[in-house]
Amino acid sequence: MLSENSARATVPAAAVAVALAGLMVSAGMATAGQRTAAQMPELKTVFFDVANSMGMLRFSEQRDAIRTLEVWATGTMNVDGQMFKLPQYRASFNYHDHVRGVRVDFTRVGADGVPQRRVEVVAGEFAWDETTPGMNPTPAPAALRARLIRYYSNPQTLVKAAVAAGASTRLSREGGNAVLTFPLPAPVSDITATMTLSTRKEMFLSWYEFAKRQGRTVPERLAPYPPREGLIGVYPERIVLRDGNATIETTFAEYGDWNDDDLKADVFIPRRIVQRRGPVTVLDLTVIRTNTNSPYVIIPIPANVKTAGAAR
Repeated sequence: MLSENSARATVPAAAVAVALAGLMVSAGMATAGQRTAAQMPELKTVFFDVANSMGMLRFSEQRDAIRTLEVWATGTMNVDGQMFKLPQYRASFNYHDHVRGVRVDFTRVGADGVPQRRVEVVAGEFAWDETTPGMNPTPAPAALRARLIRYYSNPQTLVKAAVAAGASTRLSREGGNAVLTFPLPAPVSDITATMTLSTRKEMFLSWYEFAKRQGRTVPERLAPYPPREGLIGVYPERIVLRDGNATIETTFAEYGDWNDDDLKADVFIPRRIVQRRGPVTVLDLTVIRTNTNSPYVIIPIPANVKTAGAAR
């Protein structure tokens, strides 16, 4: 895998096929779907390019190795027309088949200045709240759909979902950009996702360049690799989820490796994330730190949450 300017050169068809198979396995895709998607060379190449650009592919087989990741951010959140500041926001993703989901632990501060901590979780077909991560679960079945939308509004998650959709994924072009359209997995398979990919150089921000902007001194051993002529990166720039009459749009910018300086992994996360529901901006985040080195993220479904779900 190439290092920090993330863009990738043309790769042999065999490598693309192996990487695609790895992505499909990671996404929990059915065998029949694997064969169908593998017969679509252009789509297969797009899958490879975007996964490779974001640093999802690893090992000699170039297979998807992202099983967990964490993102810390600050920003703002709009809840029912009320604006909150987010001094703390942490999203912990797990992509293992039996526990796929996300725990979002955040503190929001409204106009009254009173901090409110919330821990909101979704895994599989269950949603619940916690007082602190892993503690005192309270079933929240009414929030399931909204939290799955949150889970699929993440670029790594949605790339996995596009691959998992197999033959249901459609490739088109818009203004020279590749556009993938596909249904989300159950239990929200009635939601259609559209992901616009971009090769604009502005989509990527070298952590080295970012450090210089901040006036930080970067050790020589961490200096960037020289640019490689002819390489490009392919990044999700815009995700639109259509849920009935509702449209949820999430835009991304400034992909980079935001791990700590001594833990760089060449896995690229957008630093700027803005989500709108219709014309209203409901979330505006600036990522301040990530951990993409297989962090310990577990999201076991509590017994009382399973019981509440079974009773529905």
